[in-house]
Amino acid sequence: MAHIHIIENEQGDAIDCNYFCSDSCNRTHSKETYQGWYGCVEVEFDDVCINCGNLVKGVYASVDEYYREKEEGWRMKKLKLELLDSGAKAIIIIALVWLFAFVLLMLSLVI
Repeated sequence: MAHIHIIENEQGDAIDCNYFCSDSCNRTHSKETYQGWYGCVEVEFDDVCINCGNLVKGVYASVDEYYREKEEGWRMKKLKLELLDSGAKAIIIIALVWLFAFVLLMLSLVI
């Protein structure tokens, strides 16, 4: 989890941010501009603490991993839809077979 220090311009607009591995690194590096605890934030990708150089672990190790996981998710959704589609077709076929058998049974009782 990252600790973030937001850098603002004279108008108070956020223009950049720094990532830290801990609140103490944020306090040490930011000194007068420290704006209070802003930690326990998930960042998308791995980064480096600009104070001590420790790894700030992101949700994804790299952009490639992010897209690979996203693609995997789409493949799984597509597979689930295909399975549902084939399952629905199988249920319809079974229902038609049972209906045909029922009709044949009724005809044999009438004749």
